[in-house]
Amino acid sequence: MLAFVQALVVFAAIPAAIPAAVAAAPVVSSPLPVVVDGKLASVALLQASRVSSEDLNACCPGAKGGLELVFLMRPSDEPVDVTLSPQVETLIDRQPYLAADEGAGGPRPKLDVRNVDNLFRRYPDLSARVPQGFKPHLGLIVTIPGTPLPESGQVAYSMKLGYHKQLERFSFSFALPQAPAPSPRKPAR
Repeated sequence: MLAFVQALVVFAAIPAAIPAAVAAAPVVSSPLPVVVDGKLASVALLQASRVSSEDLNACCPGAKGGLELVFLMRPSDEPVDVTLSPQVETLIDRQPYLAADEGAGGPRPKLDVRNVDNLFRRYPDLSARVPQGFKPHLGLIVTIPGTPLPESGQVAYSMKLGYHKQLERFSFSFALPQAPAPSPRKPAR
């Protein structure tokens, strides 16, 4: 089943998954998690973070900023034929967040479908954030490379996913994660 989902993602012309190693600790927004229930599925947004410059260079050369969103999803009935759309919509303070590929041919949003155990191996702290009673079927990491992010703002994000070859829109709203504090410079000798 997971192989079929991964084949769908590849078929949708989405580039290869982001490397499993995380170069720098992300700066996370709160209060999450948020669960959105649809007709076909329920989706939980567990974490929203800015993508570190090291991870941007590894996954998305040319991007000047980016968001990483971590989701869990479960079907409303039998988990057959997970369907994902590579089209996402991201607004910051009601203005479109310009993806790195708009007009420049750069990287596109990346969807990384993982089984739940694999997701929690990459993000062990997130297992404690799963809403009580939520029984996830799959994990999804969405990386949105783009232009530099503002210091703060309100994010409105939507994507389409579903099961049984049907899609429905899921929308989330959250505070833009804070920028990491600049690291202190060492004095020159």
